[in-house]
Amino acid sequence: MEYASSAWHVLSATLVLLAGALVTVSVGRRFGTRPKWALLLYAWHTIFCIAYAKLVMETGGDAADYFEASLLPSPEFSIGTRAVSYFTHIFSQYLGFSYLGVFLVFNIFGTIGLLAFDAVLRTVTAGRSRFLRGLAMVIVLLPSVSFWSAAIGKDSVAFMATSLALWASLSMPRRSWLMIIAITCMFLVRPHIAAVMILSLAAAMVISSKMGWKWRVALVSVAMVATAAIVPFTMQYAGLGEAKDAATIEAYVETRQGYNQEGGGGIDIAGMSLPMQLFTYVFRPLPYEANGIFGLAASLDNVVLLLLAVLGIWGMIHRRGSRVVLKNQAFLWIYCIGAWLILAPMTANLGISVRQKWMFVPMLVCLLICSIRERQAGRRAPAAEYRPRVSSR
Repeated sequence: MEYASSAWHVLSATLVLLAGALVTVSVGRRFGTRPKWALLLYAWHTIFCIAYAKLVMETGGDAADYFEASLLPSPEFSIGTRAVSYFTHIFSQYLGFSYLGVFLVFNIFGTIGLLAFDAVLRTVTAGRSRFLRGLAMVIVLLPSVSFWSAAIGKDSVAFMATSLALWASLSMPRRSWLMIIAITCMFLVRPHIAAVMILSLAAAMVISSKMGWKWRVALVSVAMVATAAIVPFTMQYAGLGEAKDAATIEAYVETRQGYNQEGGGGIDIAGMSLPMQLFTYVFRPLPYEANGIFGLAASLDNVVLLLLAVLGIWGMIHRRGSRVVLKNQAFLWIYCIGAWLILAPMTANLGISVRQKWMFVPMLVCLLICSIRERQAGRRAPAAEYRPRVSSR
């Protein structure tokens, strides 16, 4: 396996890189992102894409396995891993893209997710202090966000789907079509998380008092039909198709907790309490637990997230000061807590949690930032300096 072995490989990778820039500017405009900032985010994300490709080339990993599987003749299409291999096969075989060229294709998906995430944080921090706007920018530029969403695999698509769902939730039902796209993309790579999205959306619509009853009935009906269709398939996909009682499910969870215990990222999650499992999944490793340069980078990211969590929880406890009230925060809370409770007890490896937590952490970040209260509005910068031009589409 090589980065490129022919003139077409070099040319096609260059064309994908340029196409990604065009997509970035076009999509960025829909999110109200200025072209220069959108291209800067694309360049930032692409740096991590190339670094990830080099790392996998030297040490191996899931991305290399996906690419090698795509070189096999006529791969079968299925949800999950095979969907990624099948999609990769289109570019590696039919279009003749190189290893690096396919990496750059998935890099575009991750960049779209980064643009959506950035647009959400700019929206919820508009009119607030420079500290919060700066913190939001730091979070968008966290290496963990761009590194894991830049490679061939499920993570780039899942992160894009999560960010699009978050953006769509800020203006429902006007952006219902985007929510459908987000759920569909998530279903293709991680159907169990797509099921959580649908159930969370249905639950949020039921308890919502701001949505008209016609829209509520229509959307709940669609959500329930989709849930009825997707949940049985999801249970089969997750290995719970034969589960008949709580004991069977408990045995399955214990089996999952034993996976991937080898290596520097393995932890004994089965012996932890649920609160410790939840904390470990999102906020570990911490700097004193770092194992190598990548572990140190991930731990520094987690310090920023932990700081945000402290500020957000402090804002929830103390009622003084102003904060942002989201229109559809019920969906965000239900989805975030639901995905967190499902993923944390079943993950025994910090390397896996660092990647997969970004399927719900964008929602958690948004909620925590909105919970931070500010007492002195007079110190805010003039509106012209920070107000984003957010599209309603």
